[in-house]
Amino acid sequence: MVNDSSSYSNPSAKTLKELRSRLKLTQSQLASALGTTERSIRRYEKGEVVFSLDLLQFKVFMKLMNQAGMSLDDLPDPPS
Repeated sequence: MVNDSSSYSNPSAKTLKELRSRLKLTQSQLASALGTTERSIRRYEKGEVVFSLDLLQFKVFMKLMNQAGMSLDDLPDPPS
């Protein structure tokens, strides 16, 4: 899904970068853990696409967030 930057910029990019920083992961390593591509992670972080995960990827993502000392509260709220 392409991000419509006129109405919403992807706030997940900051969270994703923070997660990688705390765990000292490269984009490639995070992509591997989530079962996606480095290009996808790069595009998420640039805000080119909206960050979306399937259920299994979300479970891995939450485990990584826990390891990084982060929680659901660290994720951005949806736009209103």
